Amino acid sequence: MIRRVWFLMLACVVALMLVGVLGLAHLRVRAAESRLPERGSYVDTVPGCPARV
Repeated sequence: MIRRVWFLMLACVVALMLVGVLGLAHLRVRAAESRLPERGSYVDTVPGCPARV
């Protein structure tokens, strides 16, 4: 009986940690996507200029 309680507690802790890690990963991906240029956007390069316009 005690082993079952410990197993259930440990399983709950592991599940909560997994949800937390996946949530943080999702937030990081969304933050990274917001910094990317829009798909299909045109980037103009000027000859002789190393910077993008």
